[in-house]
Amino acid sequence: MKMFHIILFPLILFCLSAQKEKPFPTFQYTSIEGATINNSIFTGKESMVILGRLGCYPLMLLLKDLQDTTFSPEIQTILILEDTNQQILDFNSPTSNLFSRIRFKYKLNPLMGNVIGECEKEKITYPKGDTLILNHPSILAKKLKTNDSPSTYFVNSQGVIEGSFKGYVKGGSKKFRLQTLFAGTIRVDKNVYEQRPASK
Repeated sequence: MKMFHIILFPLILFCLSAQKEKPFPTFQYTSIEGATINNSIFTGKESMVILGRLGCYPLMLLLKDLQDTTFSPEIQTILILEDTNQQILDFNSPTSNLFSRIRFKYKLNPLMGNVIGECEKEKITYPKGDTLILNHPSILAKKLKTNDSPSTYFVNSQGVIEGSFKGYVKGGSKKFRLQTLFAGTIRVDKNVYEQRPASK
């Protein structure tokens, strides 16, 4: 039976002292499920916002670690990708295609919930014969001044960024990778985190 890590926001000691609090940039998108998602989604909940692009190894590893992790109900995850909603649906497809083969490779579950394709129309070029390059510049990434995939932001219930972490640790155990992510953002008390009994 799998063991799950439970991360509780009430255990947060303090945010990074060097991080100047600023509101998350204004946005409004349509999720892969057809729901309109904008900054109002932050109201009343703590949020982990992940920016990235499909096929990026560090992001795929983070998604793999998160799908085996249980969070407190007070925490929601918002995934904003530099891809189109159709490409994400292709990624979720049980049949083989360019994007679903990425999911099969990393043994990922279909993406569900607050999942957004930031690009409205795909941009495809063929610079070397049949070599396919997908170029989807991220508007939010530019506003947040990041080029890293993934870039993770912890946003409070007032829509203010409390911490951020660019990239994702590729080595070590899943527990180590997640601890590094959270220690670099919200400074969860590591001792409490490590000693909490795992749920079954």
